[in-house]
Amino acid sequence: MNVAIPTLGCLWNDVLHFSLMHPSVIYKNLMDAGINYSEREVVWFEVPLQDVLQYPTTLYLNTTKGWQDDKIMPSSDFEPVTAARVGELSGMPAVNLEYYRESFAKGERPLLWKRAPHVLVKGDLDISGYKTFDWRE
Repeated sequence: MNVAIPTLGCLWNDVLHFSLMHPSVIYKNLMDAGINYSEREVVWFEVPLQDVLQYPTTLYLNTTKGWQDDKIMPSSDFEPVTAARVGELSGMPAVNLEYYRESFAKGERPLLWKRAPHVLVKGDLDISGYKTFDWRE
């Protein structure tokens, strides 16, 4: 968790993490993989991308499986955040879905974004005015 993010000049634990996938996509794919979350209420915040872009941001592609240096992430796994690129990457990556299936086969609870891209934000965001919703919706 103390790995440096080269594009933001801070550590992994110093940023806010935003999913590119809508939570209902995550929920549906977990269920399709055999992982039953139907009884699990999870509330999410809907945060417009333009609000996030007011802060230093980076798009974490999450394509590198392992790093040579465990203290800094490879800069090739990051790029600037644009609305177009977020739209392109907002679906469920096949590698993430496969990970869900493997987790189910092993009887393990998967990490939701193990291989999925996401936006990292360096800053504080007041979430009090944002809409919340259950991911089963």
